[in-house]
Amino acid sequence: MPTLSLRFHRRADADAQLVLVREDGTHTAGRIGPGDGYGPVHDLAHYVVERALALSEGFLGLVASGWEIADFEVKGTARRLPDDAVLAEVMAGELSREEMMGQYAGAEDVAWGVAAYLRQARPDFPVPPITAELLAAMRGELVSLRERWTDVPPGGVLELSLTTARRSGCPRPAAPAAGGKKERRR
Repeated sequence: MPTLSLRFHRRADADAQLVLVREDGTHTAGRIGPGDGYGPVHDLAHYVVERALALSEGFLGLVASGWEIADFEVKGTARRLPDDAVLAEVMAGELSREEMMGQYAGAEDVAWGVAAYLRQARPDFPVPPITAELLAAMRGELVSLRERWTDVPPGGVLELSLTTARRSGCPRPAAPAAGGKKERRR
């Protein structure tokens, strides 16, 4: 069962950096934008979603299994991501959008939107039920984590830990050739 330490650093320049440390001590890191912006909330939402839905091959699960943050920017990677990663991205995107805008949809609407996207992107993937209770729990945890993050002073760190049920079998993408194009992670 792979374990990943998530370290959200609030830099002195008001930007945020995410450092993901695997159980073997290796790590990958990236800037995630302004400390009070979308990036930290979105990555906190990934943490919430991947734990709540027990996803082993979401963004964080793939990193726990050896992927680098830059791997998600390699051209063509989005098409070959495991179903868990697509579900994690859609659900984390919805939760972080709601949290940033302060506009919350009902559970039926969220479930419908996630299912509609997944039916198009991954027609054979069985969409897990998104109940009002599950959605409320995820929203509550995200609010709590965002408050904890807001309280982190410049130079400080919010550290979380995620353990997945299994290691991903999805291989990392090949690095782009020199001058190769990348695509944005999210």
